[in-house]
Amino acid sequence: MSGSNLPTYTSSSSSSRNENAIPQSPNSSSNLSKALRNTIPLNSGPPALSCPVSGCSMVFKGEIAHEYLWRHLKRPGIHRRAGDEKTAWLNLHKIEHDRLLATRLTRAQRRRETNKVKAQKMLRTAELEQRAKSMGITEKALVAQKVAIWEGMRSAV
Repeated sequence: MSGSNLPTYTSSSSSSRNENAIPQSPNSSSNLSKALRNTIPLNSGPPALSCPVSGCSMVFKGEIAHEYLWRHLKRPGIHRRAGDEKTAWLNLHKIEHDRLLATRLTRAQRRRETNKVKAQKMLRTAELEQRAKSMGITEKALVAQKVAIWEGMRSAV
């Protein structure tokens, strides 16, 4: 066994032997820099999306990969397929498209959800402002500060 892989111990004072011993690795800074270098992703862009249909090797990259995937599932290329293979290929893509379509929210549904969340937040803020005023806090800045604190406490729970 080589001695470079074993940690060495240094004590903080000469009187105490092992109670204050700190493990020291001789190459800790170089190992740390190598580890950090290895954890940094090479491509920090959006992840690539692949077609969920088995047997389809299409991979979509870029900022609008989701849109490319939607378009591919809606209108898949035939890629030299004919007869039953073509029909099965198109049906598999149609099934995946329908599955994505069933889970997608429409613009009106997203707007309703957003409005509902905004209304709940406004109601909660009004209740917290009333609570602060009932405690005797009348200055707007202090009321806003109290509301922010209580909102933070609520989100932390």
